[in-house]
Amino acid sequence: MVSFIVMIVEYVQNSVLDEASRVFDGIPHINVVSWNAMISRYAQNGFVEKASETFKKMQCAGLNPNSTTFISIMPACAKMGAIEQGMHIHQSIIESGLVSNIEVANALIDMYAKCGNIHSAHNVFDIML
Repeated sequence: MVSFIVMIVEYVQNSVLDEASRVFDGIPHINVVSWNAMISRYAQNGFVEKASETFKKMQCAGLNPNSTTFISIMPACAKMGAIEQGMHIHQSIIESGLVSNIEVANALIDMYAKCGNIHSAHNVFDIML
């Protein structure tokens, strides 16, 4: 599994997204850690739409996002200005019980602020107190 992730990271960092996707799709048992690796690598390397697409595929595959998933996808939403998607993810965070996780809450605040929704950013901040 680790060798697959290393290959994927190399492909993403070198902007060879088709190969990264091909390797990822070939992993026999894709777990949350593998999905998180893909989402975070795409987001960190500026491929925010691909990060968002991968996040949606993860959910369609029936895997529940964890705190790392949410922390990884929030910056992608902010960069795309995808406030609606961010709000849907916020709902998933609430449903998963992770809204009180400080790192997740900070990612939410950052996303809302960067998308210009200061009211929602403030609401998340208030919940943290």
